[in-house]
Amino acid sequence: MEVIHARYGYEIHEDAVRRFHMSNAKTKIISCPARTSKSYAGWKDVLPDIFLHGSLVDVDPELETQIIWIVVPNYELAKEFDYAYQDLVERREVLGFDYNVVEARKNPSQGDMRIRIRWGKNAAGRDVDTFVVVKSAANEKQLQSEEVDIAILSEAARLPEIVWSKYLSTRVGRSIWPTTPDIEAAWIHKLIEDSADDPRLRLEHFQFTPRANPDYKYDRYWIEHAKAENRVDAAAPPTVPKTDREAPSKDNGHDCFDELTQCRAMKDAGFAEQFGGLWTFHRGRVMPIRAEESRKGEHPHVIDYEKPWFKHADVHVSFDYGYTDGACVLFWLVGPHQVVLRRSIYEKGIIPDDLVEKTKFIIKEMGWEGRVTRMVGDPKKPEVVELFRRRGLPIWDVDKKAQVDRKAGHLELMNYLADNPATGEPTLLIHSDNPSIIDEWKTLRYNDRVKNKDEGTHNSMIGDDHAYDAARYFVMARPPVETRKQRTSLEDSDFARVRKQIIEMQRPKRVRTVPKPRARAWIGA
Repeated sequence: MEVIHARYGYEIHEDAVRRFHMSNAKTKIISCPARTSKSYAGWKDVLPDIFLHGSLVDVDPELETQIIWIVVPNYELAKEFDYAYQDLVERREVLGFDYNVVEARKNPSQGDMRIRIRWGKNAAGRDVDTFVVVKSAANEKQLQSEEVDIAILSEAARLPEIVWSKYLSTRVGRSIWPTTPDIEAAWIHKLIEDSADDPRLRLEHFQFTPRANPDYKYDRYWIEHAKAENRVDAAAPPTVPKTDREAPSKDNGHDCFDELTQCRAMKDAGFAEQFGGLWTFHRGRVMPIRAEESRKGEHPHVIDYEKPWFKHADVHVSFDYGYTDGACVLFWLVGPHQVVLRRSIYEKGIIPDDLVEKTKFIIKEMGWEGRVTRMVGDPKKPEVVELFRRRGLPIWDVDKKAQVDRKAGHLELMNYLADNPATGEPTLLIHSDNPSIIDEWKTLRYNDRVKNKDEGTHNSMIGDDHAYDAARYFVMARPPVETRKQRTSLEDSDFARVRKQIIEMQRPKRVRTVPKPRARAWIGA
């Protein structure tokens, strides 16, 4: 690898880049700011594999054609292909390898970007090639293929999750994901977090800084750095580098990328994401749950212990059902001033019969038989609700037209997440036995690209929302818990008010029976 990189004049300017190239992980994710050479490094990591493949043509009689995909959101973003074209076509004499350029097309406007080089024939007489082709994620049919040796997921955070989960994960030998962190890529962030605890995933995450690119424009960086510092703490003295054209470092007076420095600018989530390459998810959080006590002293929503009232509480159940996208069942304990999400089911590809059986199993396992007082179903799946009813579970009938109002349900959920003045604690708690629910609620975000996102339509959010919907159904069924000290009746809730509005809007319009202005007779009154 080092010999090939040196022959092509490829220089490494940061240790993180060197560790990236030395890694044997099956999946390598590079997340970093723009213009930090992530696409360049991504392609250079593939280049030695290509020449290794070519060197085996005379010694491996079963060697087949090598297939490399560069998967992009659109053809104009295929920077990795530009580097491939330079190295394999324009600079083919650099290493002196004996290969023929059979095909070389570079037409991004027509979606035709491919390189085919031929190394020779194997012992069976079949041509042995290396085929580099750009695939657009906008056309899913292009992603259906046989085995792919290597895939580069260019700007992976801008690719839909289905590109990886449905098309590439089962076809690709190894993959490289150069990307800038993005609000729509919670699924990538979750993969990174999961890999830290499970080495079987063979996934490694690398974070480059602007120091990886010797041509990075630091004068712009320091301007944004000053703005971020002011947003965090305008009263503190500003960090002034010795020169605004040098990278952050101890020699330059300040190293933003050293965790021990405690850089103020990096505490601004927007700056940390765009200039630090950190996964901050700073915009549009839907469920503001706290895993720990806040700086203001607010209690956490996530707990890892049992409260005394749990053993005497009524059990309520709510669910949201989907087969391909996922099903969620939430088991709630309802106390006098608080509710806790104690257990849950969170699965994809589960049929309604199996979901019912798993629900009944958890009720029996937890010793809740005879304590389940109400169950709230998915208003859009009446057939599944009826199945639960036939299996003997106490379905609670709720006004379905009001229940599907996402905005009203969201407002009520926020009431439950807020601290109750009577107790000083949140009305809604989540037990740590529900990691899938906590992960969903921590990463669910509003989509900045959708207008009127506050209306709560399905496409206004980014990420899975099955547990979010099931929680809305629960609070909108009005569990008997006092959520506000000043609340004296059920009519004070946001859900109750919106429900009245819906009923009023659905009343038949009254029509005059006679044209006289003093007429008192109406139709539909």
